[in-house]
Amino acid sequence: MKAKIVGIDPLKTSRTEKAYRRIYFTLDDGSWAKSDIVPAYRNFKTWKPLIQLFESGARVFIEGVELRQPGEVNADSPVRYTDIGFEVKKVQGDKIIQDKLL
Repeated sequence: MKAKIVGIDPLKTSRTEKAYRRIYFTLDDGSWAKSDIVPAYRNFKTWKPLIQLFESGARVFIEGVELRQPGEVNADSPVRYTDIGFEVKKVQGDKIIQDKLL
């Protein structure tokens, strides 16, 4: 599955004393999802360059996204950057709500 990173929260502290960053996505089917990324965990090495790219102002499209449950991206997904965006068409009745995400 493909996704676009649309937001990243600053570093927060959880009740378990682990710091994390929440990342928000728009998925290629038009739905949204989130994931919490913990810098102390091994999978952070996958997410760090994507976070830096997003924070530099770039539009970040990724592929290899796996959902843990609806609305939640598995942080262990084998995600990778792609320069190929995607189109999302949401239709409500006869009206197009969202034409493109690019």
